[in-house]
Amino acid sequence: MKSQLTTNQDILSLLLKPLKNQLMFVFGLTILITLLGILYLTFFTPVNYVSKAVFTKTPLLSEIHLNSSGIIVTSQNLIFKSFLERITSKVVQRSALASTGYIEKNSPKFNSSKDLDLHINKLLSSVKLYLLDHKTYDHESIVSYDFPYILSIKGSSIQADILSPFLNKLIELADFQTKESIKNNIKVAINLKIINLVNDRKLLVLKSKNNRIEDIKRMEEEQKILVANISNEILALKSFNQGKLLFTLADLKDSFNISKSLGISENNFSNNYLLDSSKIINIVSPESYQYGEKVLKAKIDILEEKIKRETPYSELLTLKQKLFLAENNPELSMLKSNQNYAPYYIDEIIDIDNEIKQLELIDLNWDNFISMQMHQNSFTRQVKQLSKTIMLVVIIFLGFLLSIVLALVMEKILKNRATN
Repeated sequence: MKSQLTTNQDILSLLLKPLKNQLMFVFGLTILITLLGILYLTFFTPVNYVSKAVFTKTPLLSEIHLNSSGIIVTSQNLIFKSFLERITSKVVQRSALASTGYIEKNSPKFNSSKDLDLHINKLLSSVKLYLLDHKTYDHESIVSYDFPYILSIKGSSIQADILSPFLNKLIELADFQTKESIKNNIKVAINLKIINLVNDRKLLVLKSKNNRIEDIKRMEEEQKILVANISNEILALKSFNQGKLLFTLADLKDSFNISKSLGISENNFSNNYLLDSSKIINIVSPESYQYGEKVLKAKIDILEEKIKRETPYSELLTLKQKLFLAENNPELSMLKSNQNYAPYYIDEIIDIDNEIKQLELIDLNWDNFISMQMHQNSFTRQVKQLSKTIMLVVIIFLGFLLSIVLALVMEKILKNRATN
């Protein structure tokens, strides 16, 4: 046991013996590395900051609000996916960064726009979007939308003041662009639907005009036939009445001639005697004896005047009224005079007009619509680092080991030179 301890002491003495000659070098180098470490930790250790915001997918009320219009059919996941695609877009991120004033403020510090772009791209490259379980978001892969998402960005102490405002602007801008995109899609869908309805209305109006033209032709043909029939009835009635009057006139003239030949000038309404029937029955007409020449002449004149005037009878008046109505059909006159008169498909056209008005009155001012739900607003904090004391101890220890190694190497080199 004693011999083993002596052996270990000899080995340790053998190892430390070269360091005796380089003791000042070891302590000097260790002190120098320690001072350099202190200087680095004090003035050159970068202090990083990180800002984070937490949000979840689109609320159900937003989905219900969109689908209630009946124009588009969407879902919470589709709306939220659109939001995530915009928030990860470098174009949107750069616009959000510009809105904070960071680019305008720092552009004079760079010699060229290329250097400025490199600086901005480096900062934006630290923007990360991942699930709460630290799974990085990738819009090309299937990712669950039912868990909270974290949006983060890292920056130096100089950039610490704009990290949270940048995330707030980025979320706000992505939400705005998502809503505007949906609004534009709805506007396009509404306009297309209105165009289709207007075209359907034009077709109905055109069809109505064509039907009106067809009805005008049909009603004109029916009018011609009706007028012709009524005119024929009037002519037939006139001919029938004139025939009866002419027969009556002929009888009166015969009676007048008989009265004249017999010398019966006056009427015999007041005579109490009768002629001998055996002498006169086949010669004298009752009218020729009863009325006499003067009365018969007056009746003949009246009847001739009546025939000339064609005195209208009630049947003739009725037929003339029918003829007037047939020649002046108010419905036909309306169809001819008013080219915009469209009595056909009125209900269908009114329905289309009402539907167009409803589409034009759809409200696209969505004050309560949001494409995501904020669970935690962005906040900035310093990134946790090792304690400077621990780091200084590590630097001292490593510097001491390095100085020992260098001292052994130097002693070996000097010994070799002395031997040679």
